Amino acid sequence: MGDHLDNSSAIAADLHSFGPGYLLTGNEPLSDSASQAFGLCIRWWQQRKAYTKVKLCMLLDIWKRQTQDQRDLINQQFPALLLQRLLESSLLTYCDTKDDNPRHSEARARSVHELLKALKERFTLTEISLECDDSKQYLEFIQVETVRAYSTKLFVPPLKHVVTRYFSESPSPTESVCIPGLWLEFGVDTGKTVELMAQHLRQEVAHGAVFGFDSFEGLPEDWRPGFDRGCFKRDGGCPPSLSSDVAGKVVLVKGLFQDTLPSFLDEHPEPVSLLHLDSDLYSSASFVLSELLNRSRIQIGTVIVFDELFNYCGFEQGELRAWFEVVSRFSLRYRWLGIKQICKEQVLAAAVVITGLGEKTSGSELPCKEHHVVSARPLISHSGLRLLGKPLPGKDKYNGGVTGADGCIYGIPADANEVLQICPDTQDVTTVGWVLADAKQKWLRGCLAHDNCVYGIPCCAETVLKIDTDPSHSKHPQQPTMSLLEPTRDAAENLKGTWKWHGGVVARDGNIYGVPANATSVLKISVPSGEVTTFGDASLLEGDYKWYGGLLAADGAIYCIPQNADAVLKILPEAEEVVLIGQGLFGRGDWKWHGCTFSPRDQCIYGIPNHGDTCLRIDPAGNGGEGEVTLFEAAEPIESGAHRRGDGKYKYEGAVLGGDENIYCIPGDADYVLKIVPPRAGSGEQPTAHRIGPSFAGESKCNNKWQNGFLGADGCIYAVPHKAEGVLRIDPSRDTATSIQPESGPLVGRDKWQSGALGHDGCFYCTPFLAKDVLKIDPVQLEQEFGQHGGSNGMRSCCDNFEGLSSIMTSALGL
Repeated sequence: MGDHLDNSSAIAADLHSFGPGYLLTGNEPLSDSASQAFGLCIRWWQQRKAYTKVKLCMLLDIWKRQTQDQRDLINQQFPALLLQRLLESSLLTYCDTKDDNPRHSEARARSVHELLKALKERFTLTEISLECDDSKQYLEFIQVETVRAYSTKLFVPPLKHVVTRYFSESPSPTESVCIPGLWLEFGVDTGKTVELMAQHLRQEVAHGAVFGFDSFEGLPEDWRPGFDRGCFKRDGGCPPSLSSDVAGKVVLVKGLFQDTLPSFLDEHPEPVSLLHLDSDLYSSASFVLSELLNRSRIQIGTVIVFDELFNYCGFEQGELRAWFEVVSRFSLRYRWLGIKQICKEQVLAAAVVITGLGEKTSGSELPCKEHHVVSARPLISHSGLRLLGKPLPGKDKYNGGVTGADGCIYGIPADANEVLQICPDTQDVTTVGWVLADAKQKWLRGCLAHDNCVYGIPCCAETVLKIDTDPSHSKHPQQPTMSLLEPTRDAAENLKGTWKWHGGVVARDGNIYGVPANATSVLKISVPSGEVTTFGDASLLEGDYKWYGGLLAADGAIYCIPQNADAVLKILPEAEEVVLIGQGLFGRGDWKWHGCTFSPRDQCIYGIPNHGDTCLRIDPAGNGGEGEVTLFEAAEPIESGAHRRGDGKYKYEGAVLGGDENIYCIPGDADYVLKIVPPRAGSGEQPTAHRIGPSFAGESKCNNKWQNGFLGADGCIYAVPHKAEGVLRIDPSRDTATSIQPESGPLVGRDKWQSGALGHDGCFYCTPFLAKDVLKIDPVQLEQEFGQHGGSNGMRSCCDNFEGLSSIMTSALGL
């Protein structure tokens, strides 16, 4: 392929082989020159393939060879504004491959930057021309919804996905995502798709059959170039012969839709469960959708599959336009289930599920963005969620945040080279201090010590980050001073390496102790002297990724949670000693538990199951005061979501103590919230655990949905969206959970936030990891919008003692 770079004809032939150049919204196919310029990129965009840098260079080379006349022609025939939006989406996807090699990621990022730069240099932005009264709103609809549609990944046609997989992913044994009702197809043609539907009929389908509508006389009017009136007419206007396998499962209704559908609905009062719309024409799609909605047959849970929605000559005047109009008129709320190329022409089919319906309006005003929700489970949009500040560049920016003595929140730099400062009073987001070294994963979490300074725990850095947030120490308000604390000579060697300590704990002596991950020693930061030392028996601390976070217990010891270690680590701060407890209960490896939470009810510490299928309990007073470790199971199997196919990984990622003194585990790849109920101290009872709330198996992002969380002043628990497109709100008083989004729409992107810190205003501020903005979660505002209270006021009932506050904030910091 590299030889093609110097061969124009070979390049043209290679690109031409990717298919015709119907590059979205032209009235005629694009010229050969336009196809040459964009055929590869559109194919890339559609199939989500990570093409090599060589092909990126090919595309850039082609652009350089275009004459000005050719560029002008492209500008005339294609709305560059839309192209730029779509290409940016595809390029971001290109960066989001499974190749974790940092050098490869950087190379991809550079290639993407070069490509976008060339795109913007070669184009003048032009408006799309649409033949409808509300073209401006429709253009916005196209721009927003195409990007959202393409955020889904399907490797089979949408109809096949719906009938073979989506309807099979029930949230519980007693609940199905397939609502009872009719399965209808409009546009039968050869009968191939109606047979597919009939082969996968479910017990919820009314009348035990699929109803297929078609005149079998061909298109009643011209559609697009090459598909004129009468196209698709069957011999003699006769319906197709169907396979004997579906005998009795298909009923064909012959005639024009406007002649057959009204009477059919008169005789069949059921709602529509599945609608396959293969009508091709705008007029046909508009009639079917309007008739079904006017008669209230499309309901929450109805799935609609469009056979030709995007990417053919004139697509904007077809099924998509009909969809836009009914979404506007009926205030439909829906989620994209998937999109996939269905033929060699690159025509794209798509599927949606209805998640809400509003009142009909007289006009075609574009519905607010919150109407296009993306969760199949309870999901609501709210102004209690806001994005703050200007976009922050870079990836893997901050590993958590800490609220300083000055009331500001400070983001602990991972790859970022400046400390982030969030001021709740002014809502300003800025960076402070000098520019730090350009290094990866410098510090991991931080602690506020009694000297009013924030200390960043070294991950890959060889120093401790110190941020002095005491207002009396600064000449200017909220202008902290920074310093890097070097280790003592004896400890210097132990501060070399990567992923050394995962979080830190402030002990009773006021000093900070780092939890060993890869380190073979415990980190000690003496406060206020700033001396950095290490201690511990290295023979007990061997191995990688051993412990993940820890907590201070009532006995003054710090207990660290085994991730890959085969025992719990007990740190004795005053004696500077370490002890292993619970040996023999479990083996090494397996990424067993992810952080922990303290229970004031029984004064025990609970480890949160990650790859492990049991919960961990540490009783500091047990075993004669030496500490006792036990494992217990939940009422239901502790398992990963259905999408993981039983591999048992990444189930829960953090937990929060509720106002009811129960522990709520945050679902990463699990489908449900896990509730741990500790027993009363001295009762002799054992802890229990069980699932609560709805299943989140239908979320658009099932992997790594949420990480860590906090208890709000409304008594509800809020989980930080990592890959999920909404914030998780857990109501302990009702054992329910809801995914909520800001009014601006879904929170798209991967690895957006991991944790953050609670401000003095009661709001939680999520520090950006891959996200470019700070996410603010306002529980009070959300409580007003929900119109309900989440139970006892968690911030008052749980934070009156140090251990409760430590538990909540440790969970928020992912320790």
